[in-house]
Amino acid sequence: MKIYTSSLFLGIAVTRLGFGQSASSTHSDDTALANGKAFARFGFIVLLILTTFSSYGTKIVLDAQVFNSTDVTTIVRNAINSSADTIVVKNTGSPWIVQPITIFNKSNKTIIFDYGVTLKAKSGAFADTYATLLKLNTCANFKIIGYGATFEMIKSEYLDGEFRHAIDLTDCNNISISGLLVKDSGGDGLILMGWEGGQYFCNNVRITDCVFDNNKRQGCSIISAKNVFIENCTFSNTKGTPPGSGIDIEPDSEDEFVENIQIRKCKFTNNFGPGLSFGFYKLTSASRISVSVDDCYFSYNCDPLAEIYQGAEISYTEPKNENLTGLITFNRCFVDGSYRPAFAASKSAHNMPLIFNDCVFKNVSQSTNLPYNYPIWLEVQDYRDPIQYLGGITFARSTLEYRTNYKFAWINGWNNSPGAKDINIDLTVIHPTLNTVANNSAVFSNVLSQVNVNLNIRYLSSMPSKSLTLTNTDNDTISKRICTKKSISLSSPTASSLPIALNYTVTGTASNRIDYHQLKGFMLLKQNTTQSSDTLQAINPQLNSSNLSAILSPVNNNGNTIATNAQFIAKISPTRCNPTTITNTKVESSQPTEALMLKLHPNPASREVTISLEGFKGESAVQVKMSDMAGKPFLRQQVQPGAPEVTLSVGHLPQGLFIVTVQGSKTAKSAKLVITK
Repeated sequence: MKIYTSSLFLGIAVTRLGFGQSASSTHSDDTALANGKAFARFGFIVLLILTTFSSYGTKIVLDAQVFNSTDVTTIVRNAINSSADTIVVKNTGSPWIVQPITIFNKSNKTIIFDYGVTLKAKSGAFADTYATLLKLNTCANFKIIGYGATFEMIKSEYLDGEFRHAIDLTDCNNISISGLLVKDSGGDGLILMGWEGGQYFCNNVRITDCVFDNNKRQGCSIISAKNVFIENCTFSNTKGTPPGSGIDIEPDSEDEFVENIQIRKCKFTNNFGPGLSFGFYKLTSASRISVSVDDCYFSYNCDPLAEIYQGAEISYTEPKNENLTGLITFNRCFVDGSYRPAFAASKSAHNMPLIFNDCVFKNVSQSTNLPYNYPIWLEVQDYRDPIQYLGGITFARSTLEYRTNYKFAWINGWNNSPGAKDINIDLTVIHPTLNTVANNSAVFSNVLSQVNVNLNIRYLSSMPSKSLTLTNTDNDTISKRICTKKSISLSSPTASSLPIALNYTVTGTASNRIDYHQLKGFMLLKQNTTQSSDTLQAINPQLNSSNLSAILSPVNNNGNTIATNAQFIAKISPTRCNPTTITNTKVESSQPTEALMLKLHPNPASREVTISLEGFKGESAVQVKMSDMAGKPFLRQQVQPGAPEVTLSVGHLPQGLFIVTVQGSKTAKSAKLVITK
């Protein structure tokens, strides 16, 4: 351990104490260390000096001198509880093993977990069902920075309960968390909540570039919060106890808050429950609600086996006969494959509106074994007591594409409701056979009357032709040193008559989410526009001092949308920004030519898939790679150059949507693969 202050003299004086070495060499575990005399002397001296000179600003570095492989709970806790304003946890090559850590009423801290650090739950130490890996209670002005670091628990040990969270923020203010992978908790990856007797909410919380994977209850729960900004994050593989959502916004009482929640450029994939769920059962007319979900990606959430009422990619419920005020909006979101509906809700027209603008819902409602598996599902809040009109839903300038034999929407009333009200659906419906108003109109079941119900539906049997260009807007290298940005452009020579989404994979020597803010993996061209843009911003100059590249490769959507094997390439410099050449990629479509298509059979697949290697003849090396939509690699295999095809076993992979890439020495092709069970 080392301690640094802003005064050179003080820094030398403290560092020379050498307490870290004596403590770690005397005791092998943290319990003994906490009880030992060496650690008692260490704690007294350090805290005395830090308190005396706290006005200078102090940094504590936790490194190999204090590390042990058994238990470092007290070391980490005492460092955070000290008066030091910065704590750096170094990568020692092994996990930092801890018992539950709670920090109470602390402020003005920056905690930096170096690249490769794992803060891991100690086996057997989380028997209490409320034990949390890291809990901040009534804390303020905390920054937790962990690009390339991991918070890891042991989900397989937590057979009971649903509250063993990885990160718990209770009654906290001004908290930012960035760059972490948070996985395998026995509850939520992250929970934001309040506590009776305190302010009863978290305020001003920013979560950036984090991945929440394989958590038991939710990727993230928002119980009571104001001014929350979640951006460039991934929520994936939640499974273990309901709801099993990527994010669940669900206050526990009428006194809690859901105000100014902004979710931007996030990915929700392969969660057992909904990608995003809203449970407003406990709120009342006094509640003020505001949520915006912008430029987010949803794919294969809500497993067909999930016993969840109103299972869907996006699910919404609210109390009956309350007049909730506020607004929830979804802007430019993309649902890219689902066994369940794109959206399901129990909603009153008298509560705040839900509005979907410029969204694309593609290949949804795939399961034929689920009753009422309509792409859009809206129903009354109750089937017994008298209630108000159902409704308050708007879909504006959006696209819905699916193939199963359900009508595109089911609106279900009952005799305890006067009818449907304030339902506005402006939608392009694409279906190979159900493509007329005569055979695919919305179903209004048990709806006694309709007030301000407007349906503007355009029908197509397939996606129309469109030529797109995925490119950059300048030829400059971007710099990690000053975190500069580059605009990515998706353009068309003519305006699109409907919103179109284009997938792309992200490769290159730069790491997505580490060397630049996480890219969401798709771009969306809005209806009646010729151009849209996104931003690639370099970050973290301290992590990589090499020249790097970020490569965006459009994905072949198996003949359904836009595809090519050409690439967009951006150069990232660790220091200066000098002009360089960026590849401009012309993406041609209506249907990709045979030369550009990667052929997969069968698709969907359950046990094995055969991949055509046509077009790779003469390549010196050929490799097949498979990753999920979050970019997590699942398979990498070299194949014999010149072979006509290769058959791979996929029975061991989880169900969901995958990207298959065949990479040769000269050519690369990608395609989507759906794996079912």
